[in-house]
Amino acid sequence: MAEVAPTVERLEIAGRYVSANTVSGDFFDYLGGCNEIAIVVGDVTGHGMQGAMNAVMTDGILHSVAKGQEILSPAQLMSDLNDVLNGRLEDQMNVTMVIG
Repeated sequence: MAEVAPTVERLEIAGRYVSANTVSGDFFDYLGGCNEIAIVVGDVTGHGMQGAMNAVMTDGILHSVAKGQEILSPAQLMSDLNDVLNGRLEDQMNVTMVIG
């Protein structure tokens, strides 16, 4: 997950995440590069370490999927991410995410 906001010409970007607990399944991140940027906000079901580990896994897979796209497409990112997560998350676990 992003430690520092990316540098994008003519934009000032900042974000801050404060967990209600020591660890949680909530996350935000940035995707993209010089000419485009996407902001991702997500919440994984579960609390504590289980939610946090699934959030880290989800974010890592998201970055991997995004690297394969020439132009960021939120719809395609979500579809590809869903295909990968479908076989990795336990029953009754899900991820709610917005990519903008």
